[in-house]
Amino acid sequence: MDNENDIVKLFKTNWPDNEKIYADAAQYARDLCEAGLEENNIHAIVTHRVKKVDRIEIKIRERMARATVYHNFDDILNDLPDLAGVRIAVYFPSDRKKLEEIITNSFDLIVKRQFPAKGSEHSTRFGGYSAEHFRVNLKVDRLTSETLQPPFQKLSPKIEIQVMSVLMLAWAEVDHKLVLKQKKGMPPPSPEELQMLDALNGIVQTGEVLLDGLQTAFCKRELYKDEL
Repeated sequence: MDNENDIVKLFKTNWPDNEKIYADAAQYARDLCEAGLEENNIHAIVTHRVKKVDRIEIKIRERMARATVYHNFDDILNDLPDLAGVRIAVYFPSDRKKLEEIITNSFDLIVKRQFPAKGSEHSTRFGGYSAEHFRVNLKVDRLTSETLQPPFQKLSPKIEIQVMSVLMLAWAEVDHKLVLKQKKGMPPPSPEELQMLDALNGIVQTGEVLLDGLQTAFCKRELYKDEL
């Protein structure tokens, strides 16, 4: 199937039958993440979602414009990493390190992506978006509901788990709104807007350092209390 519109039409035809499975996968993944956070006493905001079909269509067309070739519906499912997603925004940035072990114990890890990438050069003064994205599969043998296992085994939905601090989440939402997802017909952000966004990123990074220091100070005070 060579025609771009045919590929998009194929996806839209087949997606409704599979969307519920991806929604169940995202919910189940969120539940697993929340259980791991609670067990390890990590405070975070956890959300989940399934990508809307109009956003999926945009992503498909963007990838085909960059020479990605799709032959069938499964090619699209295997290529797009974030059809189902979980986002974990931790209160204390240093807790991000603990989450990798929780995620690898709870899911089958496919790949981890670090932002910003190591060795990457930045056009801004500060580092920009800082997070870890984990692309995972559910461990089917851990699913307790017999009604869930056959569809999950057949489709094996991939899930993207994004981990960042609550401060970085706020900055990323603003960046996404003003730069990445601006209204159609709007001119690109001005140099002044980008400069202010970059400066805000610096404030966020400073805030993360202060939060880690606050967490360390609290732990020391807690240890001192136990020694009394």
